[in-house]
Amino acid sequence: MDTLTESEKIKKRMEEKQKKLDAIKLSIKQEKAKFNKAKRKERTKRLIEKGAIIEKFQGENAENISPEETLEQFKEIEFIKRRLKRVTMRGRSLEEVFKLEWEQEQAKQDVPEGFVSADESR
Repeated sequence: MDTLTESEKIKKRMEEKQKKLDAIKLSIKQEKAKFNKAKRKERTKRLIEKGAIIEKFQGENAENISPEETLEQFKEIEFIKRRLKRVTMRGRSLEEVFKLEWEQEQAKQDVPEGFVSADESR
């Protein structure tokens, strides 16, 4: 003989469903945490690999170069890349550009002391 009333039966079913729902929520939370942990691990690995590559290109003195100096180096490289792109887009080859810059540098060295060029007078 069933001693539970109809309302008690309904309450018991609701409690069981709530326990299942809570278990599902916990499972979702755990899966989300596992996913985020895996993403952090991947990012950490990527950052370490990139850092190793940067240090390789910075040479033996890499440990003495600060992150700020590294950023400045990258800015300089980006500036040079944009400059070379503009120059080569004007139809000049890199050989022509380097030759022209070398000739300009040589001309600066041949200028007598006290002489101010048009570039320097601006």
